Amino acid sequence: MIYVGLDVSGKSLVAYAVNERKQWMGESEGAATRAGLRALLPRMGPA
Repeated sequence: MIYVGLDVSGKSLVAYAVNERKQWMGESEGAATRAGLRALLPRMGPA
């Protein structure tokens, strides 16, 4: 399982991912909009 955390500010949205062993899986940044969030989903890996 991959756990994702979001850091949202007025201009950007950053998603951080870790696995169940608390190992860093990655991070991705996008615009703080609905379209920006949708664009981040495929970059964070399979559901």
